[in-house]
Amino acid sequence: MLARRMALATLAATILAGCGSPLSPGAALLVQVRSVTPGYPASVDFSVTNLTHQRLWLSRCGDRIMTAIDTAAGLTWRQVSGDGCLDVAPQWPLAIEPGATRGSTRGLYAHGRFRLRIGAASAADADYSWTPGSSSFEIP
Repeated sequence: MLARRMALATLAATILAGCGSPLSPGAALLVQVRSVTPGYPASVDFSVTNLTHQRLWLSRCGDRIMTAIDTAAGLTWRQVSGDGCLDVAPQWPLAIEPGATRGSTRGLYAHGRFRLRIGAASAADADYSWTPGSSSFEIP
């Protein structure tokens, strides 16, 4: 009987963990491109909103939110750029509270149709999961 209760408790915890995962399908973060300023590099101003009821942690470099950049490849997307950070800049995870919105910018040395993805985790010491992308944007 105890073994059965343990098995049921483990199953319930697994189901709840999957449903409560801040990065499960259902988009825990809303990534919105606010503006694109053409140039070399083009400047992409964006915001990230936490849609969950728990604190999430974002990958960051100093004052900016780190991003991956995807480009349109036919009907799919492929990553064309990651992000880097100098060791002198703070790189510890950046907290984003439930319902909060944080803004940042990203430079991009390319032309075409792109989207941004944000590194996020449910705990400060957890590995980042790269979120579903922002809506697409064009750099002429």
